[in-house]
Amino acid sequence: GSLTFAGVQAEDGAWGAPGSGAAHTSTALSGTGILYVNVDVPVSSPYLAWSTGAGLTAGTNDGAAQDPDNDGISNLLEFVLGGNPLLSSSNILPAMTVGVESFTFSFSRNDASEAEAALTFQHGTDLATWTDVGIGNETTLSVTIDERGTDPDFITVTIPKAANTRLFGRLKAVK
Repeated sequence: GSLTFAGVQAEDGAWGAPGSGAAHTSTALSGTGILYVNVDVPVSSPYLAWSTGAGLTAGTNDGAAQDPDNDGISNLLEFVLGGNPLLSSSNILPAMTVGVESFTFSFSRNDASEAEAALTFQHGTDLATWTDVGIGNETTLSVTIDERGTDPDFITVTIPKAANTRLFGRLKAVK
């Protein structure tokens, strides 16, 4: 199909009035809606709803890998951990506890992120070699998930110490 404005065929993509947030704009259009020409209409998702509600601007600073508050935490991790993408919030990062026999990393996970973000906890004794621990929706040998109804889940990852006196950990989220 095609779309024509004032005798000129429109490019494929998202079209709207100036200020609508669409990739392509035309003064021939008015309102806040977006018209999709020869492209799939984006399906609303929990991440999209969160990013809009958090005050991010579509196409400007709402990308999963972006970090508009420059706190080193991507928008996707802010979504998963319940942070504010426009306000530095390092207190949402996994906390580590060192026990006699293990290292324990714990964090809260936004329920809405479960279906949209795959989580992997990575750990290692140096910053070059990482071991992956998948985090799904069920408790496993090294991952405990405390489902808290509509409140964020509380997740604990336990890594045996063995002969290690130090351990680095990081949380990876993929959309």
